[in-house]
Amino acid sequence: MVMPDDSADRSLDHSLESYVWKGQIWVMPVDAACQMAVERIDLGGATFGTWDEVLNAKADLAGTVTPLLPVDAFDLMMTLLATAGETKLPFSDYDFTSDENGLKALHILKKLYLAGPSDAVKWNPIHVLEAMSTTNDFRFSPALFGYFNYAHPRFRDHVLSYVDLPRFAGGGPMRGILGGLRRVIWQ
Repeated sequence: MVMPDDSADRSLDHSLESYVWKGQIWVMPVDAACQMAVERIDLGGATFGTWDEVLNAKADLAGTVTPLLPVDAFDLMMTLLATAGETKLPFSDYDFTSDENGLKALHILKKLYLAGPSDAVKWNPIHVLEAMSTTNDFRFSPALFGYFNYAHPRFRDHVLSYVDLPRFAGGGPMRGILGGLRRVIWQ
């Protein structure tokens, strides 16, 4: 597929690169999405600011909900690994990630699972956003793909506010997985 010469300049950060394999573009990006945190300010907002607070049990996880449908749990795992500094995956010929960062990410996922409703393993981001915007059960979700309409005052009963993803202590770069709609190109 031949893309316009300025495609890389018009794409979000390095999102176009994610569609290249073996020097060839295999899908046409239609839009781009990224993970972000979302809060209900009227209920007190974010329950924690860093992933370290979750690991060290210093976070108040009451009212926290995370979409943990398998694909969304994997997306969060990738975001946690990238935020922890794991930038080249697989880590080795035999390991997807380093033991240190892999275990850190799994511990956080387990704590987020235990904090939310057990049904969250069946929830995607839209389900979480619907629950947060139509009930008073949840005040924070630390990482999901956002949809702008939930931040609009008249879309649902309660307005949601999107905020930055949590980081690890030490202020390393904030990283999150990119997503989006794409069309496969068959040649």
